[in-house]
Amino acid sequence: MAKTGRTKPNELTSSWPDAPSTDPAGEMARRFTLKLQAAMGDRGVRDVARDAGINHSTLISLLAGKTWPDFLTMARLETALHAQLWPGAVELHGDPNGEHDLDFRLPDDLPKNRSSDTPG
Repeated sequence: MAKTGRTKPNELTSSWPDAPSTDPAGEMARRFTLKLQAAMGDRGVRDVARDAGINHSTLISLLAGKTWPDFLTMARLETALHAQLWPGAVELHGDPNGEHDLDFRLPDDLPKNRSSDTPG
């Protein structure tokens, strides 16, 4: 059975990763990529991928916005780069049919009474 395609992060913005996305998930992926680029600095893709224990083609695809990062890959990259790459929560503000403003909240800023915060 063929896998249903989904929109790639780089398809959710006019200029990946420079232009913001009005899609919350797309904006989170974009912010992740910007943090990843900054954390990599002058290091090469193969060097970072090797240290993170991921395939270099996976890292290339993430940087290009061709694929969505998964938790395992994010954790490995954060560990290898000694950097927090997860951008935090995103909120959309504005007319749903018009322009949106995006705000990010770090995990410490999230409401403490959310049922999803309680284990079990």
